[in-house]
Amino acid sequence: MAALKIMIVEDEIIVAKDIQRILKKLGYEAFDPFSNGKKALDAIEKLTPDLVLLDINLKSSEMDGIQVAEQIHQHYQIPFIFLTAFSDRNTLDRAKQTEPYGYIIKPFEEDDIRTAIEIAYYKYTKDLEMQNKGNRLDRKSTRLNSSHSSVSRMPSSAW
Repeated sequence: MAALKIMIVEDEIIVAKDIQRILKKLGYEAFDPFSNGKKALDAIEKLTPDLVLLDINLKSSEMDGIQVAEQIHQHYQIPFIFLTAFSDRNTLDRAKQTEPYGYIIKPFEEDDIRTAIEIAYYKYTKDLEMQNKGNRLDRKSTRLNSSHSSVSRMPSSAW
């Protein structure tokens, strides 16, 4: 399998570069970090990341990380993991609404990132499999229902 392409959205440049270094060491392809949520969203279609690591508190952005996550969730089928120093109830409640694939509390270790990415991407692929399986079942059910309704519309003399 090709290395996962990971987008980093983090406004603290030292932290962002450290994450990028860790990702490369772990064998992932890590894009140059984005400190601005809007610019990160604008780049998603061009870069086509497999996963996004997303800070919640983006001080240098008109959007916070949760707002960026809402856009990713609504418009792209890309898993994301929050990476943040915030774990208060209000932040956590807002974050949960975006259905993240993970939530890493700063300060973090290399193993925290590796584990979160592996579990998030595994769950994401399983979710896609279930979604595809459901789509196949829906199509099969539609075909069965349409053939059943055509049989039931046949005159009884045709039986």
